[in-house]
Amino acid sequence: MKYRSDVDGLRAVAILPVCGTGLALVLLAVFAFTPDTPLPLIMLVSCTGTAMIIHSSENGPSIAGRLLSWRPAVFVGLISYSLYLWHWPIMVFQRSDHFLADQAPLATKFELIAVSIGVAYLSWRFIDAVVFGPTVEYDYALPRLLADAIRYHDPQLADRERTAAVPLLDRRMRMLVTGKGIPYVSTYDEMCKGGTCAKLVDGDVPYQFDAGHLTAAGSIALAEKLRDDHALP
Repeated sequence: MKYRSDVDGLRAVAILPVCGTGLALVLLAVFAFTPDTPLPLIMLVSCTGTAMIIHSSENGPSIAGRLLSWRPAVFVGLISYSLYLWHWPIMVFQRSDHFLADQAPLATKFELIAVSIGVAYLSWRFIDAVVFGPTVEYDYALPRLLADAIRYHDPQLADRERTAAVPLLDRRMRMLVTGKGIPYVSTYDEMCKGGTCAKLVDGDVPYQFDAGHLTAAGSIALAEKLRDDHALP
């Protein structure tokens, strides 16, 4: 146990420069860059910093990982996509229609932040809080498997080549998500019933164009299945 704790301590010390540099790069991108900063530089610095922060917590929470586990930070992460969607139209309406009372620029900015967070939370809480599970995946591209099934007179070929880890992931995701009280939609269960999975739309269009990504027709067919089976919350 002492050996393990010593190794963990050395690892934590060794990862500090990576964690610190990652945080510094992200903060640099947030506070130091201006509208005149070239976009490729912004992306390079922010993405590199983010990757370093993620790497620093690969073998256990780093300082950055602990900071990001702070409840306010987790809350921002939960509503981040809704906040991303809502903040821009709110800013546009303020600039065009001044729906917030004109005040000092700093006060107006704080109001915009507060309104954006409030709307984002309501959107996340009552609209966005639905998790969709993984779709069916295969070890090879589905069109190739379907062609080989015809060639070798083996109609079960594609089913045998389904990636076995996906249904396990689907079940674990369902357990974790529903345990938090969040609706979960299993697209895997919707596509696979009775031991076989839907592979063709209208008899001739593959559901997926590679090993796991839906074709346009496959996306529409899956959405219609979810609607018709009342699988959507």
